[in-house]
Amino acid sequence: MSEDLKKKKRYWLGPIEIDIKYLERVIGPEEHLEYVEEIKWWNYNIDQIYGRLESGWDMPPLIAENGMGVLDYMTVIIDSVHYRN
Repeated sequence: MSEDLKKKKRYWLGPIEIDIKYLERVIGPEEHLEYVEEIKWWNYNIDQIYGRLESGWDMPPLIAENGMGVLDYMTVIIDSVHYRN
């Protein structure tokens, strides 16, 4: 991920807090999304996140990208391992 981010000029803002309603999901089981995941894998990941949040997990921040005026998100970095959401 680090090497790909270095390939072109990027600008960083933040960290900032925004309402989740301003984010557009780009990954999931729906066929129209940019990154399609198998439904069982998607549900497993969502269940894992939900369970951690229920037990008090302090979730790391989302990394969002502003592409053509739309904020989308797909990556949460957890303990130096990248999980897509």
